[in-house]
Amino acid sequence: AAILPWAWCERRISARAASFGEEYPSVLLATASSVKAGMTVCSALERAVKLLPEGSFAAREVKELLSALNKGLPKEQAIAAFAQEIRQPDVELFRTAFLLVMENGGRFAPTLERLARVCRDRSILIRQARVATATMRMTANVLLFVTPVVLAIVAARQENFWQLFLHHPVANLLGTAGITVIGFSFAVLL
Repeated sequence: AAILPWAWCERRISARAASFGEEYPSVLLATASSVKAGMTVCSALERAVKLLPEGSFAAREVKELLSALNKGLPKEQAIAAFAQEIRQPDVELFRTAFLLVMENGGRFAPTLERLARVCRDRSILIRQARVATATMRMTANVLLFVTPVVLAIVAARQENFWQLFLHHPVANLLGTAGITVIGFSFAVLL
């Protein structure tokens, strides 16, 4: 029971990161094209998020970053707060590159394009891994589901199955261990 809230939180965190990851490369590419056209990095970011739907995680994070910079927060602090709750390794690369550009200037468009390519390749690789393991996960789920069904059939055919299961110490221990293993296996598959 203690695993369920943790699993729910992990699933929500992963869903947010996936939602952010779908939009993030588009923001980077749109920003890169605007920077190539002569816009500043901040105005290019502002223009890039206008293309995203309302309520998008990536748009919200970029707007918060630009708002923090416009309020006069130190660059390091504002950039460090960008997408802090999102679990994506590519975000740290963006923070570092963005801080370097803000402090020293330089060509930012090629960096953004490469970063967008890396983000897309990583998300494609994750999807391919999920597809490659889907058959194995489905088989494991079916086997885990069939085990209790077979035990229920055996219990229905034996007269004293539940009496033995509940009152015999060895049978009770083995049954509890089996239920624990099945429950833990379901949790791992989730």
